Amino acid sequence: MGRKEASKRKDNKGRVLQKGENQRADNTYMYRWTDGLGKRQTVYAKTLNELRDKEFDIEKNQRNGLVYSKGNVDVEALIDRYIDYRGNIRPTTKATYAFLQKVLRESPFSRMKLKDIKVATAKDFLKELKAQGYAAATVTSMKKLLHAAFEMACEEEAILRNPFHFKLDWLEKDGQERTALTEEEERLFLDFLKNDKTYGFYYDMVVFLLNTGLRCGEACGVTKADIDLKSRRLTVDRQLRTIDGQLTVTEPKTKAGYRKVGLNTAAGEAVRNILKQRMAQGHENIVDGKTGFLFYTKSGKLMDAETLSGLVRNIVAKYEKNAGAPVPYISAHIFRHTFCTRLINRNLNPKAVQKLMGHSSIEITLRLYAHKSTDEAVEDMLAVM
Repeated sequence: MGRKEASKRKDNKGRVLQKGENQRADNTYMYRWTDGLGKRQTVYAKTLNELRDKEFDIEKNQRNGLVYSKGNVDVEALIDRYIDYRGNIRPTTKATYAFLQKVLRESPFSRMKLKDIKVATAKDFLKELKAQGYAAATVTSMKKLLHAAFEMACEEEAILRNPFHFKLDWLEKDGQERTALTEEEERLFLDFLKNDKTYGFYYDMVVFLLNTGLRCGEACGVTKADIDLKSRRLTVDRQLRTIDGQLTVTEPKTKAGYRKVGLNTAAGEAVRNILKQRMAQGHENIVDGKTGFLFYTKSGKLMDAETLSGLVRNIVAKYEKNAGAPVPYISAHIFRHTFCTRLINRNLNPKAVQKLMGHSSIEITLRLYAHKSTDEAVEDMLAVM
């Protein structure tokens, strides 16, 4: 390992012990060294070979730490380090991080060294994400993750200043408002989707999302066993996400996510069509003991939250290209937002809307009243006066 022998010290088997190594009275081994902060550290092992494996890892980490301390690691390595540092995190948060890491890896920004990143570089990266069609929420989440990771690098003195320490004022001004689709906008979009040769396969899936208000992960987690077409009820008690490259069943986003949702005529018809469609798959996927999932890709791959969200982006991009006129902002979350707004506009009790949406607090539901039109607001006033 490159260290000088210390006075030819040997263990009870006659093997020479290197600097920092010692055999203890119980015949186990220990290694002591001084870390980069000048602190004495110790590790233990049952055998000398096991101890030297640990020493090899320690030396490797020391070398990497030196590189890191000079800001010579790239952004991707920093994010890996930060997520490891976070340790135990919720499965949903882990899935979000995995999605953001995937987005990050697709950009040359991920391969830049920490020491070379300035505030202007950081802003350009986030603006590029928005230009690529990522939602304002994704850009905001990316900024939060990078800010936290670079803040850790500052605390560990790898860099002097956090380049992500700025406000996203430009995103707030330029970003699309979460406005529900009107019935006419929804009709035009669905007409396009139903007749599109590439994406028409997903027509019933989008109808289902528009008429149930489920989050992407919740929709992907729905199985045949969760659907009761006779009573027109749908049970929501899980999500399907990809975590560490593996399809994983997780709990809903919050405790309020455990709920039942009614299936209106459109949702019921979509479910029947989907059940017929999935029979052609010819096989069942089992994920964490669950089977009978509703949604698959056109190629027969089981749909997860990230795939569904990206698929909707692709559908919308083609819709915008073929529309020949300005179209409203559409995303997977807009389907959910539209469903919620329709319930509110039809004067359903806010507490009932909260339960159907799986909102953790009534405040989240009430904020959506801000999207009601002036005429609708007047009608509401007249209804209670």
